[in-house]
Amino acid sequence: MRKYIIATVMLLALAYGSRAAEPVRMADPSEFGRRLAAMAASVNSIESRFEQNKYIDVLQRTVTSAGKFLFMKPGMVRMQYDAPLDYTIMIDGETMKTITGGKTVSASASGNPMLGEIRDMMTSCMTGDISSLSGEFSISYFDDGNGYLVKLEPCSDLIKEYISGIELRFDKDTMRLDRLRMSEKGSDFTEYVFRDVRYNTLDDPSLFR
Repeated sequence: MRKYIIATVMLLALAYGSRAAEPVRMADPSEFGRRLAAMAASVNSIESRFEQNKYIDVLQRTVTSAGKFLFMKPGMVRMQYDAPLDYTIMIDGETMKTITGGKTVSASASGNPMLGEIRDMMTSCMTGDISSLSGEFSISYFDDGNGYLVKLEPCSDLIKEYISGIELRFDKDTMRLDRLRMSEKGSDFTEYVFRDVRYNTLDDPSLFR
């Protein structure tokens, strides 16, 4: 009997010990800002795989897509979906292009606030200056033990029409952006998880045009 009790206690200890620590608000985020700025100074481009999970409350389901993510300073983004469908979105400044079935459509990036915010988030991360968003967002910084969590709540009524909050999760060792989650009105959200990240592999701006 004693063996079973000991085994149960050990299993419970392992189960609870393996859980991520609850995020704790950083009293002084200056060290985080310094490390992010140092990392950003050495990075001119990012190339990675991404998984997009979009939860649609009215359908009570999550739609998962995947593809390749490219970013190049100063603010160029390319999201090349390859599953379940081939679909590409490119943003270069205020110009957005979509490619579907070989057909290209151009529009203003302001016409898609969600993608515009992704561009702005990535640009802020890659310039190491998240505080530059403080005019439009209330920013809180947290430490969960293994990483840093930055929460942004919109102050602008225009942004609130589309986004209720944004979370950025950074790996503590590398300062790499692992996850970006954008919550919409109600319970809908879109989350991007980045993997196989490579830095400074891109030098051709035409990839984004």
